[in-house]
Amino acid sequence: MEILRDNILRELKKRMPGVDKFDGMRDAAVLIPFICGKGEVPEIEILFEVRAESLKRQPGEICFPGGSFEEKDGSFERTVVRETCEELGLTEKDVEVWGELDTFVANMGSVVHPFVGRLKNREAIRPVTAEVSEVFTVPLGFFLDTPPEVREMELWDKAGDDFPFDFIPRGSAWRARKKYRIWFWRWENHVVWGMTARMLRSFLERFRGVLK
Repeated sequence: MEILRDNILRELKKRMPGVDKFDGMRDAAVLIPFICGKGEVPEIEILFEVRAESLKRQPGEICFPGGSFEEKDGSFERTVVRETCEELGLTEKDVEVWGELDTFVANMGSVVHPFVGRLKNREAIRPVTAEVSEVFTVPLGFFLDTPPEVREMELWDKAGDDFPFDFIPRGSAWRARKKYRIWFWRWENHVVWGMTARMLRSFLERFRGVLK
């Protein structure tokens, strides 16, 4: 037993615990980007993207800048800077990352690492149309003053034809269900919802005391 313990301890010291990426789960990083508004007394705003309709994943949906982690990035912060620059036509000096927020595991299989920061040069933003069909901004005060609408969804596991129900208790009567909430904010002709709204709500709730 001591030899087994020592071998396991040696291997454990070589790595940091993470999320088990079962069934092809992938890492992604996004930025909740603050930006100064226009006018003599500019408001603080949050920038959103509308994904291009030509994209295979979630076309036309509203999101924060960001994307999939690549090994060459070396860190999730590097991912979020690279992706933000690629999508908005910015340079690294235009993106200031303040820090990392809580990690989110999406129901559909992504492990999302959100960061918060600011875009320093509003005039330099040139969305890359292959990925972003539109960008828009919403005053931070709107989210602080406007509670989101909340609705409920339910996920079900659907067994394949060859699933061995005889292996498990309750057999074919077994069911796996999960209820979860979805938040919605309506802003002009846009609706911020899904994982984007979930991350934004979490950020607002945690930092509300310092945002006013």
